[in-house]
Amino acid sequence: MNKKAFSIIIVVVVVLGGYLLISNKNSELEVNVNDDSNQEVVTEIKDTTEEQGEPEVLVSDLDTSNWHVYENEELGFSLKYPDDWKYVQEGDNFVNLNPSDQEPVHSRRVKIKVWSNPEKLALQHFYSNIDDSKKIEGNEGLRYDWYELSEKTKEISVGNEKMVNFISPMGINGHTTVTMVVDDKIIEINFQFVEEIVSNTVEASMVSSLKFF
Repeated sequence: MNKKAFSIIIVVVVVLGGYLLISNKNSELEVNVNDDSNQEVVTEIKDTTEEQGEPEVLVSDLDTSNWHVYENEELGFSLKYPDDWKYVQEGDNFVNLNPSDQEPVHSRRVKIKVWSNPEKLALQHFYSNIDDSKKIEGNEGLRYDWYELSEKTKEISVGNEKMVNFISPMGINGHTTVTMVVDDKIIEINFQFVEEIVSNTVEASMVSSLKFF
């Protein structure tokens, strides 16, 4: 073998070795990137399943002895409302209450809605699958996923009932909605011109007076 041919062989070996070395490094880098990605996914899943703190206990010391009682046997609930309020409208699955001396559109109106929940889904499941939930008979007017549309949420507790308070739903300041699961129903109570439900207020007393049958 002459000197020129030997030199060509050496060059080919060096080039081939370099190519194999670079390919191996790229493979290791690709594996590491995939490993990091998998770790991030696991972290995200863990974050979304962290346990929430204890719900805020809602109480009210207001004297409600002279309040009226609204009862709806068909929807299966009753609640108290101030003696200077009235109920102004009823529908198949809702009722409106507001102060007697104010027009409904400008008043601290309270709207109570009852949705069918035959599968007894948790609130977040019911609302996140809203397209399916509103297909249930009686739910045709269901429109909103409060979890998606509210500025913030907080869990509250009244007696043995646990509820979720959706604050400023749809970005509307001064509106708040309390929602809960009761057997095979979802109960929504929307308070207009109220920021959020806090203890020792008319709104807290109304929520605290809720009874189901």
